[in-house]
Amino acid sequence: MARFVFRLQRVKQVRIIQEAVQKQKWAQAQRALLLAQQKLAQLKEEEADVAAYCHKLTDIRIRPWAYRYLAKLDRMITRQAEAVHEAALVEAAARQDWNRARTEKEKLERLEARHYEAFMYEELRKEQHILDDMKNHVGQV
Repeated sequence: MARFVFRLQRVKQVRIIQEAVQKQKWAQAQRALLLAQQKLAQLKEEEADVAAYCHKLTDIRIRPWAYRYLAKLDRMITRQAEAVHEAALVEAAARQDWNRARTEKEKLERLEARHYEAFMYEELRKEQHILDDMKNHVGQV
């Protein structure tokens, strides 16, 4: 029996590597998004704590400083929300690139499977033809 050789094996290997690279980029983008979301949550929690502290303040001289700090926290939260939005866009693009690379790899895998099936069908057909010839020749001798 002949050995099956997929002519596009090198292309398939390249697609496998590309898919792995894109998956890793997506994972990094996902991690960056998660860190940005955690930082945003931390800033919001800090703002809530400072706001609660400000409401309990009885010393009027400290209140302007606390309100300035709250205003600064608001600006930081706004910037971090923008960073989360940008990270979400990057993550979505990376996920789309990974899905595209994965589908290209899967196309080649399906093509290889079809070629292998055709190869096996042809090999079995040849084997059956040889067996039929042997049967026909044995009966004549």
